[in-house]
Amino acid sequence: MDEGQDYGQDQRVYEAGDVAERLGLSGAGLRRLAPIYERVMGNLPRDRRGGRLWTSEAMGRLERARDMVRGGRAPSVEAALRFEVTGDDVDLYPPPRRPVEANLVALLEELRGLRAAVEHQNHLLEEQGRRLDALEAPEQPSASSKSAPDASEGSEPRSDPEGPQTGLQRPWWRRIFGG
Repeated sequence: MDEGQDYGQDQRVYEAGDVAERLGLSGAGLRRLAPIYERVMGNLPRDRRGGRLWTSEAMGRLERARDMVRGGRAPSVEAALRFEVTGDDVDLYPPPRRPVEANLVALLEELRGLRAAVEHQNHLLEEQGRRLDALEAPEQPSASSKSAPDASEGSEPRSDPEGPQTGLQRPWWRRIFGG
């Protein structure tokens, strides 16, 4: 970047390419910001061909305005420049209540708590699975008990004619609707 040319009253002036490079903008980006700057701050000096010349003061203002927008303190470069001139912060965003890092730390703490809860639930499920595996399976009825059902079980009467079915009562729907 050039050091710039002297422009009266000990001010240096820079061409658009130098300013764009210092601010990390493209030439088109700086051309979009120039009318905004002139609307708020007044016209910039011009060279013989009509191109804008940026004073070091103007470049500093534009840099501060850009930083305010990037930092989330201003909605636009124009609002940040107006604040620079008037000191009136009506158009500015309020400062963030918590910096982004604090939000990330809070989210990380919450995730740690959730992870601990999930791990605890997984541990309980594994323990229940071990307990279920440890339970004995019910014994399978033998072949002889299948042929003669126990009346104490409350089973349904059989329709096969193997003998009298005493002590068993048919279900109510069979008594009413038949079957």
